Amino acid sequence: MTGRPLNQRFCERVEANKLLVVVEHRHKPIGRAFFSDAGVRLMRLDSELILEALKAVNDNGVAALPVHDAMIAPARDVDHRGRHERGEALKRRRRRHGDNVAGPKGRG
Repeated sequence: MTGRPLNQRFCERVEANKLLVVVEHRHKPIGRAFFSDAGVRLMRLDSELILEALKAVNDNGVAALPVHDAMIAPARDVDHRGRHERGEALKRRRRRHGDNVAGPKGRG
């Protein structure tokens, strides 16, 4: 544990719990997504989309590298193909899974 007194750590935990209650109340319409791993599923979807777009761009002869949710390519090859390919990847994913673009729960 830390060097802080027990009562201070307890107070910080109580304050954190109060904050969670306020956040959950403020965002009630999406409350069911809290603590549901929705963020993890969306990160996986983002990874799959960028990889699918990267493959399409590379198949078109453009050497690109993924960086988070973007691609780096030589300036001579940049013309929005990557953005287009990512949009196309999202459309294909929607056709396969409907509006549930993250796919079946837990399977991405």
